[in-house]
Amino acid sequence: MTPDRRALATVALACLLLTGIAACSEPEATDPAVSSRGPAAAPAPSGTALSEADRTEALAQASSGLEAVLSHDYAAYDDVLDEAAPFLSPRLASELEQLHEKTDQQVRKSRTSTEFTVVDKAVITGAGDTIKLLVFGNQVRRPKGQNPRLEAVTLFVTMTETNDEWLIEDLEGDGPVTDPDPDPERAEVADAASEFATAFNNIDHRTMDTDTEKVTELSTGRFRETYTEGLPSLKKLLRANRSVMQAEVTAAAVKDLSGDRATVLVATTGTVTNRTARKPVDRTQRLLVSLVNEDSAWLVDDLTYVS
Repeated sequence: MTPDRRALATVALACLLLTGIAACSEPEATDPAVSSRGPAAAPAPSGTALSEADRTEALAQASSGLEAVLSHDYAAYDDVLDEAAPFLSPRLASELEQLHEKTDQQVRKSRTSTEFTVVDKAVITGAGDTIKLLVFGNQVRRPKGQNPRLEAVTLFVTMTETNDEWLIEDLEGDGPVTDPDPDPERAEVADAASEFATAFNNIDHRTMDTDTEKVTELSTGRFRETYTEGLPSLKKLLRANRSVMQAEVTAAAVKDLSGDRATVLVATTGTVTNRTARKPVDRTQRLLVSLVNEDSAWLVDDLTYVS
């Protein structure tokens, strides 16, 4: 995607998340004054390794910024820009100001308020003045006079350091983000979690013995015991329903790493087919994977679905 197209996609995504208006069209290209701020596409991380303080600050800024920019009261829509601006790069702040002008009447007419909450977050990769984050969030839409609607949202967020402050530079709703972490150990942990999530979410009733064996090879401890004990029932169910699960990992982000233990956030997207769903049904998953290092190999000992 070119820089200009990515800028438009970023604002179109923000428009949809912020307003809930599916008809949000991609905005026109910015004027020269805005464009002179630099390309919309954030560069791949390069330069010096990140400190733990950088990671912590970027994650905190992203949480506050996303909750500010993706939440609003339709009756006080003007407040969004003031609340979000301190967390946004100059380019993105300018783009969202144009978005606000374009959608103001639609938002007020829809009489729908939204509340975005960050559920979990972690650093995918980063170096120098650029960090890429994986963020799992929940957004509640409250149309006036109707029941609220909850939506799970997965975001890929690029942060850039400007004047010693981490600001949101880019916001995407799809992956994959494949840039490895410059830290070799974090990259190894992320790769192990990705390999496991790929095996766990790709099972075909025609090759289920090989497929499930891969899962057990990549796991250990209580998870492996529980998974192995449940295999007879799982295989029976797969065979009876002629189930086929296919998925790819769109991002893996190390949340914690200490000694021989680690936790990783993993986002996947894929499809499921079976007797009742002969056409592929889309399926996305948000996983929290716990790993332990045994004999120099990172193995999964627990798995949680992030709701």
